[in-house]
Amino acid sequence: MKKWFGAVFRIILILLGVGLLFAAAFGAGLLLQPAGAKPVLPAGALQISLQEGQLSLSWPSQLSVSRCRVEYSLDGDSYTALGEYPKDSVVLAGVAEGEKIYLRLQPIRETVNLLHMSRKKEGDVSEFLIEPVALGQPRLEGDVDSVDKQIFLGCTETEGNVYEIYIQDKEGAWQSIGESDSPLICLSAGADFDVLRDRDTILFTVRTKVQGDGYVSYSAYAEPVAISHRELFGGQLNLTYEGLGDRKYALEWDSVEGKYCEVQRWSAKENDWLTCAVLEGGENRYEAGTLPSGTQVRFRVIAYDTTEQKETENFTANPYEVTFRVEVSPLYCTVWPLLEQPFWENADGTGSLGRIPAGTALCVLRQEGDFFLVRYQDTAGWVDGRYCMINLAEYLGDLCAYDIKNSCASLFRVHGYDIPEITDTVIPGYEDICLDTDSYLVPLLYPTANRLLQAVNMVRRDGYRLRIYDAFRPNEATRYLYSTMSGKMGKRIGEDCQGTSDGSRIGETYGSVMTGGRYGLSSFLASSVSAHNRGIALDLTLEGLEDGKALTMQTEMHDLSWYSSIAQNNENADLLARYMMSAGFNDLFSEWWHFQDDDIRAELNLYTYMREGVTPEGWKKNDTGWRYQKADGSFYADTTAQIEGKEYHFDADGYCSEAFSYEAE
Repeated sequence: MKKWFGAVFRIILILLGVGLLFAAAFGAGLLLQPAGAKPVLPAGALQISLQEGQLSLSWPSQLSVSRCRVEYSLDGDSYTALGEYPKDSVVLAGVAEGEKIYLRLQPIRETVNLLHMSRKKEGDVSEFLIEPVALGQPRLEGDVDSVDKQIFLGCTETEGNVYEIYIQDKEGAWQSIGESDSPLICLSAGADFDVLRDRDTILFTVRTKVQGDGYVSYSAYAEPVAISHRELFGGQLNLTYEGLGDRKYALEWDSVEGKYCEVQRWSAKENDWLTCAVLEGGENRYEAGTLPSGTQVRFRVIAYDTTEQKETENFTANPYEVTFRVEVSPLYCTVWPLLEQPFWENADGTGSLGRIPAGTALCVLRQEGDFFLVRYQDTAGWVDGRYCMINLAEYLGDLCAYDIKNSCASLFRVHGYDIPEITDTVIPGYEDICLDTDSYLVPLLYPTANRLLQAVNMVRRDGYRLRIYDAFRPNEATRYLYSTMSGKMGKRIGEDCQGTSDGSRIGETYGSVMTGGRYGLSSFLASSVSAHNRGIALDLTLEGLEDGKALTMQTEMHDLSWYSSIAQNNENADLLARYMMSAGFNDLFSEWWHFQDDDIRAELNLYTYMREGVTPEGWKKNDTGWRYQKADGSFYADTTAQIEGKEYHFDADGYCSEAFSYEAE
């Protein structure tokens, strides 16, 4: 009896111990800071400027850094705490030139735990010994060459200094556009200053800088010089644009001699100028209609008297271009309900019209608050946009690059070794994602897409672009990847294995190369449901904005191995993490490329997912009218088709002759 009682007592103690451990772990998850990269103050980030005894300290706006804790000392032993500051609000008074000052800067960012309690995440302390130099304010003169469209800036010469060049943006802030070792600076208006195409005057300035030991000393800005559009472009056609709202724009230009004015738009696909409209010479305004969301567009206007003059490019006035980026809006974009959605008569969620099945391709006709006006079964009504995925390729345009390889030739490998039935295949569920060469559907939950836009803007500001390899992943794809890979974990990598590895691991199993003895398959592939299935996760990397080259990370994209863990992050992977996490995304410990929007999932109580893949099939609207897009991305044209039990006629351009009207028209 005593033995039985003792055994029961030990079992109770074990259960209590396990319960306490679980409670402690759960409490830690609630109270501790969320995981993620520490804020980092990069080497050389400190900037100083000594002017009339006032020493200003600043640092670039680092994406994961909310502020810095600043301490200083005059002897290197006894430090005085100044406080915590944003990037450019620290000023020390009474500082003499050449005086030694010791500084300590510790970057800080705010994090929020599961209870939405704000907590600090602190980075490593950086120490500096600075000897401030009072750099004289440069004097600046400006001139233009209206023939070659060049701007000349002349500065007072200073030995050993570098000249940093700035233009003033529309908000009045100085934006760096480059630097020069010479006090004589020549800039090409066409290549460097598209901003001059839609503004009458631009202000330029410079300041000099000298590299110190771990910091940079700056002078004050020179008194700015103004360069006007008229003096730079002389007799060229002055073309400007004006936003009219809802992604509509109007072009205006000076009246010029010539019988005809022709508005043309550049087509990257055709690599040529395409005619938008031919107007009488006296007309000087053209409304371009609704332009693609988030896309950079390029227009020009030419003037001529005869067709022969046009063909020989013997224009009566030099052509002049304007380039601008279209505002981002969901108008005419494709959306898919992530789960079956109520269909409402009104934009406040009243007046039931039925329900719309999950995965139905819909075209946004208007937005009011959280709701989208859409067409479903020849009825116009409203659906809650928060629970819809939007096609990023239409919504964000060329703000991002898209390369959804799972739809054509999957990149999944185990550290360079191909995985049979996975690598270079079309993953089940992605069959209708690739519409054409370099053209993909890229679904992402609409609120998450807006959060991504914050990261996009930060990335582009620093000269990069996000390249997206995966967004929504159908659950059937998740299950296929896991089940297929799980059957290969114990198989040995063969001699004939294709891939990029040096072959040193041939003979080992996929599992041993993947896990390194420290992870499991589920660290890289979800066994049943992943955040991708809910439309709130992305696999992406950084590429150069100008050259389109992907930054080097510690592994290739979708390398299913422990080499991809964020513990192995190189500087570029840490940079990507800082961008994404500062926009509100969370990372995944095993994959440097994966980021997910856990806040939206909690806010929307989003614990459902979609099993099947999506297609573009459905009605599409533009300024001209309605067309019907098929699953392969093509449109019905010059034919009659039965759609949802009704016969429709389509002209040669694919537009439907049967009118479908709704209140917005």
